[in-house]
Amino acid sequence: MVGGLVGVAAMMISGNNIVEENEIEDPAGHISSGLAASLAERLGIEQVEENGVVTKESGVAGLSRDYASSDLLVDVETLGWGFSYYPFAMRTYHVPYSAKLKVIDTRSMQAVAEAHCHRQPDKTDDSPSHAELLANGAERLKRELRAVADSCMREFENKIYPRNKQMLSEA
Repeated sequence: MVGGLVGVAAMMISGNNIVEENEIEDPAGHISSGLAASLAERLGIEQVEENGVVTKESGVAGLSRDYASSDLLVDVETLGWGFSYYPFAMRTYHVPYSAKLKVIDTRSMQAVAEAHCHRQPDKTDDSPSHAELLANGAERLKRELRAVADSCMREFENKIYPRNKQMLSEA
């Protein structure tokens, strides 16, 4: 078992190095900004500029306190992402992604909508190799990650709107 744990730790360090060296951003910010703009437009409310505060809070009450200047808060948390080969096509890779969404009414400190998203892209004729993912500053990896993030953003929009239109507009 120890050998397996050492292998996992080495892979995590390698992954962290790839992220740092290639300046790969967490897709949660992109999703959150896109959803906030979409909700503001759909609900006819003003979108408040992000204040640059980054919090370690993940609970509704703590987030509500940290972002009290906003009536509605769109919180997206990346649960995990990476890249791995397909089991029966070990020379081709995919970029899975998982995220959690909370839309929070900061005044009542209540989550008015929540959703999860998981993307595990199917293999295609265009699925990249390991080298293709990491070439040119991991350009393809960034594109693949943005594609799964955009797909999650659309899923989140469909899950929280219009079903929650009345609840969100009352917040």
